Amino acid sequence: MEHKICIVIVTYDPDAEHLKAVTDCVKGAGCIPVISDNSPAEQSVLNGLEDCKVIRHGENKGIAYAQNRGIEYALAQGADIIGFFDQDSIVDSSLITALAGALEEGGIRIAAPVSIDAKTGEELPSHRIGKNGRPVDVFAENSTERTLVDIAISSGTFVKKDVFEEVGLFDESLFIDFVDIEWCLRCRKAGIPIAVISSARMPHTIGEDTRKAGLITITAHSPYRTYYKVRNAFLMFGKGADRSFCMSQLLPALVHNGLLIFDRARGREYRKYYFRAIADGLKKRDGKYEQWHERV
Repeated sequence: MEHKICIVIVTYDPDAEHLKAVTDCVKGAGCIPVISDNSPAEQSVLNGLEDCKVIRHGENKGIAYAQNRGIEYALAQGADIIGFFDQDSIVDSSLITALAGALEEGGIRIAAPVSIDAKTGEELPSHRIGKNGRPVDVFAENSTERTLVDIAISSGTFVKKDVFEEVGLFDESLFIDFVDIEWCLRCRKAGIPIAVISSARMPHTIGEDTRKAGLITITAHSPYRTYYKVRNAFLMFGKGADRSFCMSQLLPALVHNGLLIFDRARGREYRKYYFRAIADGLKKRDGKYEQWHERV
């Protein structure tokens, strides 16, 4: 690698074996692992990771907060490129080489992998914003080496340092969900596209489970996570995004997550978080759920 590259890995009660595999891969590619840990209790698994910078927050402060502290450390160390992985990301050295190499070749400032659903093996689309302000699915697996898009998943994304200096860090008020989308929209406004690199394939686990609602299969997260998915769809209206785009995010969030309130096993929990999310979204309440409610 010609440039100094730091890779920020956000963790929360991480699996020791998998995390070590990720950090070993990062180091093997000549990059510096920066672990930004949101675990509420000290994780002994982090003590044995050699040649890794570990930043402990002592509680879950949200993905944006954890990413930002990692970015700040990387910039202070003189990093030219900053990459991002989740603690359960499935990575190999060829993925890192392809993404970092694309930035080192010049011409682009943000590189993202082709995202693959780990369960189905199918490509998860990135998005362009159409003329009507709504997102359009873009599939890049079988396209040219670089496909320019407006929105991509943050995990696996590699960014040149000057992008953060130009558009700022991630929005911590969102805590989790829509964090990557909001930042990508700022990049788009600044005229900075994201290049999806077809030779870089990265599996992702989307959601924690699936639910059947009639003929519809729903990707389901926990009731607590559902709160952020719904509330933050409302908050996007105050983030400078096109109204048509915001509506394209809000309506599916209300419908898909609304179906979960009828879940036989956890419907009561889903109803609590779902309706509080709507109320807080309308009241423009941001930050962590616990700032406004007691978590049960």
